[in-house]
Amino acid sequence: MRVKVIITIYLVQCFVIYNSKAQNKIDWEVDLQYAKSYLEIMHPRLFDFVTEDEFNSEFDYLLNNWKILSDTDIVIRITEIFVKIQDGHTGVSLYNSSDYIKGLFHYYPVWLYKFNDGYFVLYARNEFKELVGKKITRLGNLGICDAINQMMRFQVGDNKWGKIQYIPLIQEFMQCAGVTDRDSDLLVFQYEDNKGEPREYKIEKPESVKDFYFPSKVFPQKDTGVYAMNDTCEKALPLYLSRLNEGGYSGNSYWYTWLPEQETIYLQISDNMDKPDDPFDAFCKRMFRDLDSLSAKKLIVDVRLNGGGNHFEMPLIKGIIARPDIDSEGNLFLITSRRTISASEHLTTQMETYTNVVIVGEPTGGRPNMVGSITRFALPNSGLNCFTAKEYTQDSEFADFRLTTKPHVYSLLSSDDYRENHDPVLTTIFNYESIKQLKSECIREMQDSYLKNGISGLVTAFHNRKPECRSAGINFEHLLINEFSGWIYSKRSEKEDYASYIKFVADELPESMRANYWYGRNCQLNDKPELAKEYYKRCLEINPAHLNAIKFTKLLKFNEKYNPDNQR
Repeated sequence: MRVKVIITIYLVQCFVIYNSKAQNKIDWEVDLQYAKSYLEIMHPRLFDFVTEDEFNSEFDYLLNNWKILSDTDIVIRITEIFVKIQDGHTGVSLYNSSDYIKGLFHYYPVWLYKFNDGYFVLYARNEFKELVGKKITRLGNLGICDAINQMMRFQVGDNKWGKIQYIPLIQEFMQCAGVTDRDSDLLVFQYEDNKGEPREYKIEKPESVKDFYFPSKVFPQKDTGVYAMNDTCEKALPLYLSRLNEGGYSGNSYWYTWLPEQETIYLQISDNMDKPDDPFDAFCKRMFRDLDSLSAKKLIVDVRLNGGGNHFEMPLIKGIIARPDIDSEGNLFLITSRRTISASEHLTTQMETYTNVVIVGEPTGGRPNMVGSITRFALPNSGLNCFTAKEYTQDSEFADFRLTTKPHVYSLLSSDDYRENHDPVLTTIFNYESIKQLKSECIREMQDSYLKNGISGLVTAFHNRKPECRSAGINFEHLLINEFSGWIYSKRSEKEDYASYIKFVADELPESMRANYWYGRNCQLNDKPELAKEYYKRCLEINPAHLNAIKFTKLLKFNEKYNPDNQR
């Protein structure tokens, strides 16, 4: 009898506990419908990169299975859906969510950064300072490149550069991506020591996102909460970081200085927001007065720390256009980076369109034609914080489907550059005349070789110069498409030579969306439909939202069905 009573009491307790949990279970059905409907109403280009069928299918899965999924898994899947939209203004923010949501997730307080020589620990909480500055070769279960690629499933951004500007190590995302084991808190970093030998560093347990520490600056400088890889450098900070401790996250919103040895005005715009006591238009008038009075030979505009703001750049653009000596190749430069997004991408596109600027640095984290203007919303039951773009901005021409603005001259930061407070970009800019001469010599040799030996001679001449040009940072896509194609079109000795040249460019630059589309279109216009479809397909693998490649692929299929004698 006593055993029956004990069993009965136990079953009642289990029922009470289960019923209590059931009552506390978040009604994700409401939240999921809310998130889906909000995106459908607000996002101006929702189905550019994710198909409507895939979008609906992802939400349908969650709506049909939320009762058997953990809250953590639901948030992870919602995050993945937002990331598939491929828009830096649309995503999920754990750090701004309810305490309950934040309590579901954990992070390892180590921040990775991709330099041109690999992934390094840029900074970490002080207790893990031993790991700072180390080149990471393996993260958890995967080689570092594979690990980062898998983690990109949870990183918002317009493009790959936008996605890697900030890489948080969230345990639950890493577990889902297979970077770490689901049943372990351990994260193992494999790195290279000073002799290039492999070493391991282990963090036994992550911290709750509730306790997440966010440094006050985009590149921490003597931050009490973290240790950075250039904290012990005795050299002065490079110019682009020299005013970082003034103002907000990216430092002083805008400022300029005179570089007398180079007869150059250096202007940094780190935030596209008017200062209350110094509006941008008044600031630009003062800057141009100094530029004129000092007879400056060059103007450098630096937006590599600029995460956006408002569209306020017209006083700068107009002032540049009014000064033809400054608005000329070699005298006007724009520095961009992976953090050049949103309003600073808008500024970049405006300068690229209306001035003769030379762009130097990294590809931008934004697209020339983009969606933006963030609006935030919290899901009503869970408190999950979400955000979405609400406006489409066509800054460039309609047919510009680039995913990023690539620099005319690449100048990428190495780990040693950052560690030693060196800025390779300014070195590149002040060496531009020699780069320009090298490019001119390459073009001239390609021209001479074509006139003597046709396309094969042109290709040989390019390959002879290619290593030297690559070392100088010359953008081959810009050289071969923007600068050389007009000449070969006007000077071609045979009609087929132009098509052969475009084929050479597409094969030389297989990851170039522009080159693949260009050759695909040429094939279509020259009655080669199968080749056209192949290269349109390559183009769409790079950018599935390339409307012209989509349109002409459909036209080819349409003609095959209804008008097989006319494939154009």
